[in-house]
Amino acid sequence: MLYKKYNKLILLISVLLILFITAPSCITAAKNITDLESNSVDSIEVDNIYSEKEVKTNSNTNTNFDNHDNELKTSSSDDNYYFDINAENDNGDGTEDNPYKNLKDNRIFDNTNIHLANGEYQYEQINSHSNIHIYGEDATKTIINGNGGTLTIKGNFILRDVTLYNITIINQANLQAYNTIFSSSTSIYSGKTYGGAIYSSNNDIYLNNCIFKNCYAQYGGAIYLNDGNLEIIDCQFQNNSAYNYGGA
Repeated sequence: MLYKKYNKLILLISVLLILFITAPSCITAAKNITDLESNSVDSIEVDNIYSEKEVKTNSNTNTNFDNHDNELKTSSSDDNYYFDINAENDNGDGTEDNPYKNLKDNRIFDNTNIHLANGEYQYEQINSHSNIHIYGEDATKTIINGNGGTLTIKGNFILRDVTLYNITIINQANLQAYNTIFSSSTSIYSGKTYGGAIYSSNNDIYLNNCIFKNCYAQYGGAIYLNDGNLEIIDCQFQNNSAYNYGGA
């Protein structure tokens, strides 16, 4: 009987010793889990803040371009000139109700907005222009045919919903193009060909949802950029080529 009581006492002491040894470990483990969960929450919050800042930065970048466009749309009616190649005659005065028929260089003035109805316009530039903004009706149906010539622009230049066919932009401006098609252009500049569709030096270019196709130059089949910034979003380059360098 004494022997059984002795065994029970030893067993009880052993259980107490085990509990005494393992309890701090359990407390430490629980603390570590709590700390890990706390760190995870902090990490998620930091990531969210970083993402928001990143989105705002990108949004501000795009907004800067859009602001130029919004200023354009809210300018006075005197700054807007309308063209419709399908008009019965070319006796219009360039107003929305009585548009010009043909796109002539002497009808393009600095600091103006050009609105083109669907159709193909033959264009030959005589003088360079500053702060010109051109709006077509439909990118695939509003066509400016330069017949191998150039379009030299200074200041700010905006294109939207139009096709430039066989004409090269000499960009001395900050160029923005939205939903614009650059097609079949071959550049001749300073005796050599640079940038079939766009030649730009020390200026910025922003392209959004544009197509460059069948353009050719010795250097830069579609675009030749000599210094400056270039931002391209959702654009396509199709069958452009260069004799030396830079098919696109």
